[in-house]
Amino acid sequence: MLLPRGCTKMYESGSMDSMYEIWFGEIKFPVAPAKIQTSINGSNKTINLINESEVNQLKGTKLTDFSFDLMLPGVMYPFAVYSDGGFQRPDYYLEVLEKLKINRKPFKFKVLRHIFSGAPSFDTSLNVSLENYKIIEDAENGLDITVEIELKKHVKFGTKKIKVKNKVFRKSNVDTTKKKIVKSYTSKKGDTLLAISRKVYGIGNVNNAGVIYKKNKKKVDRALKSKFGGKFSKRIYTTALPAAVRLTIPARYDILQGEIVNMR
Repeated sequence: MLLPRGCTKMYESGSMDSMYEIWFGEIKFPVAPAKIQTSINGSNKTINLINESEVNQLKGTKLTDFSFDLMLPGVMYPFAVYSDGGFQRPDYYLEVLEKLKINRKPFKFKVLRHIFSGAPSFDTSLNVSLENYKIIEDAENGLDITVEIELKKHVKFGTKKIKVKNKVFRKSNVDTTKKKIVKSYTSKKGDTLLAISRKVYGIGNVNNAGVIYKKNKKKVDRALKSKFGGKFSKRIYTTALPAAVRLTIPARYDILQGEIVNMR
């Protein structure tokens, strides 16, 4: 009996002994890789002495690297495990990877291991950055696409900020890796709600455009009626707004709803 990727020993009854899931942030990939290579690199340095012998200067470890191949199914397979959104084509996941690379922001990499026999297990959950990925299309694989992934563990860093008050030194850490959250946006010529959601969230879709519209409904309707003389398209999300409309930006749709973003 053939095993799906990410599954191990099968009992005689045909039930799986274990399997695992791969998550990038809130996005679960349907097929776990057959293997994951974790590289824990050292910074030790070898020094040549005058007498031609060598010594090893011990230093700290470098950031951990992860590398593996992800299969993106072009059709539905019985061994694939889909999220609540159901089957998605490979371009959906390629867009997820592209956003992670373009945004240059760390995300949570999770490997969830399920042991059905009741044996102890462990999960992996840590912040990483998407270093490189390579898309491979092979005619022998039909509509399926393979992506070679390289991740690197992400560690926050910052500067030391010192305040002097009444001759008393006060020291605090300033995180320089955290991007400022956008709370408002002023529309520019040609901006649509879809385009604005892409600018402020990094992900432009109907859900994110919808939360912006709901938060600013009266203001948006008034601006469009003024621009089009009382008549405007029912396609609110794709209709260009007038310039200089100041919008309040709420939390992203998936954060408000606790759901996975539907990036169509």
